[in-house]
Amino acid sequence: MSIYDARGFVPADFDRDGDVDMFVFNNAQPAVYLQNEFGARRSWVAVQLRGKSDNKRGVGAHVRVHTGERTQLREIHTGSGYLASPPPEAHFGLGDAKHVDRLEVRWPNGDVQTFENVDANKVVVVEQGGELSYRALGASAQKVQTQ
Repeated sequence: MSIYDARGFVPADFDRDGDVDMFVFNNAQPAVYLQNEFGARRSWVAVQLRGKSDNKRGVGAHVRVHTGERTQLREIHTGSGYLASPPPEAHFGLGDAKHVDRLEVRWPNGDVQTFENVDANKVVVVEQGGELSYRALGASAQKVQTQ
């Protein structure tokens, strides 16, 4: 077993299979990619934001998903670690839910958008003041639902 001098790590779904993988950055040693090989056995959704003006990634926005009795909250942020930062998106585990009952985005300027019956097991893109779309993995977003 090797011993590493880790300086930063990034948790994210790099291979877009629904589970979270990790990239570990080491001092004077190669970075290590830890791919979660178990696969997403339960439902998930990842939310990316497309803001207006200077805040194109929606940094500071709060994203809530409601599934049944459960509510989860994530804040979009950057710069959370030394030498590394996760992508500016919110990843949610949904358990056995087949869809998100309600998705809410509270933008830093106070605007709120709400979408209902959002598909699970997809990457969702929300445009500030606009539509919700699903990003096909490896392709551009396809608009399928309006506010």
